[in-house]
Amino acid sequence: MEKSFTLSEDLQPTFNVVDNNSQNISIDPKEWLVMDKSSKRQRPPRLYEFLILLLENPYYAFYASYTNKAEGIFQIHEPENVANLWQQVKSRRSNQKMT
Repeated sequence: MEKSFTLSEDLQPTFNVVDNNSQNISIDPKEWLVMDKSSKRQRPPRLYEFLILLLENPYYAFYASYTNKAEGIFQIHEPENVANLWQQVKSRRSNQKMT
């Protein structure tokens, strides 16, 4: 059974990079919420929804980008930064490194 989702219309993820060489990214997880069609409520994205949001926003092109958008093939350029961003979007409070 295929489930569909709708991204929030006002969804424009933004963050400030303190230093280009730094891992410090400050985001508002509410900006990444997606609208669940079945419950009609906003919720944090699932991993595939997060990746779609990341890839569709040109601001994050240095983190990940499509190599063949028609076939859905993409490359993650900064895996550690993507993992840190995912951790913040999911509002995880762990000090453990994500793998």
